[in-house]
Amino acid sequence: MPPLTVVVVDDKLDSRETIRFLLLGLDDVVTIVGEAADGEEGLAVVLRERPDIVIADLVMPRLNGVELTRRIRQE
Repeated sequence: MPPLTVVVVDDKLDSRETIRFLLLGLDDVVTIVGEAADGEEGLAVVLRERPDIVIADLVMPRLNGVELTRRIRQE
């Protein structure tokens, strides 16, 4: 089975790095295909990459995690 693809969306670089580090050991199961620093950028990455999973912060500038999820589902 191919690895699940993941996009990480969080305005805090430290949080994105932590998530990347935690998923690093699962490289045979999970592949990070994109990252973004806010919801608008995250939406663009998700629409481009079409990942299996999106890990998103709830509180972000420009587009929060809840609205990001709504917009992804609309697409």
